[in-house]
Amino acid sequence: HRRGATSGTDDTGRTPLHVASASGASPDVIDALIRADPRPASEGDKDGRSPLHIAVRSLAYGATDDNPLRGTEQTRLSSRRNNKHNAPPNEEILAQSVKTVLLLKSAMLTYPGKIDFKDEDNFGFAPVDYALDGEDVKDEYLLHCLITRKHSSSKR
Repeated sequence: HRRGATSGTDDTGRTPLHVASASGASPDVIDALIRADPRPASEGDKDGRSPLHIAVRSLAYGATDDNPLRGTEQTRLSSRRNNKHNAPPNEEILAQSVKTVLLLKSAMLTYPGKIDFKDEDNFGFAPVDYALDGEDVKDEYLLHCLITRKHSSSKR
């Protein structure tokens, strides 16, 4: 890969890791981006959101760049399954989201930067706040991972 290719930002201050987190990329993609350069995991965009903020916000609200504040009923976790496509069940989406959260949080703790995993964005929300505010994110292990500095894999 090109040096710096994973740390460049767009006009909203988002790195490729931010964009991948917003789009619900697989944990393998998130892991590859973190391995290429872990620093963006602890950087905020223009709204002060880390990739962790964005990943949890997207899961909770289905929020995207086109729908930045809150997702509609069609974009929230409970409604992401489309009858015309073989979308994974909600349990699988949550399992993948937990893996993504753990990868992002681990990178933030290992390579501290401007933003910690408990920090609030410019709107006063920490990642755990997005999860708690979202109607469909009730997974106790995911919430545990967002609250505690260390996590235990024995919770699953």
